[in-house]
Amino acid sequence: MKVQEYFQPFSGSDVRTIYQLYLNGQVDDLKTFTAGVTTYFGTSYTMKINDTSTFLNFGSQTLNNQNDFDAFELLYQAWYNSYINDSGEVTAREKALLKILENSGISLFKANSTFSSGSELKFDTNNNIINTNCN
Repeated sequence: MKVQEYFQPFSGSDVRTIYQLYLNGQVDDLKTFTAGVTTYFGTSYTMKINDTSTFLNFGSQTLNNQNDFDAFELLYQAWYNSYINDSGEVTAREKALLKILENSGISLFKANSTFSSGSELKFDTNNNIINTNCN
């Protein structure tokens, strides 16, 4: 089994879908909206909008038309490719996701499958992932 076949945190399309749901009136309040995914390995990821105006601005600049979205997806893949050799599959995907979510108004959280422990994922000054405990 190849890890990449079973490990996929959020995709660029997931981020775009959240934006489109809001534009279509299917999300009442972005401040309380969260989206989650659980990988084959039982790791759960949650995205939360932490800044509505930043997210909407990010969406209008990055997710609104197909050309900008295609560039966003290519950037996600490029970041993944830049991390895979040094980080391994899981960390490379997490880092690439964090990179494309920079300045998006979205926070990324990681938890175990039972959500009994989790943390917010962020970069330190050296682009290493740090886990900030959630309460």
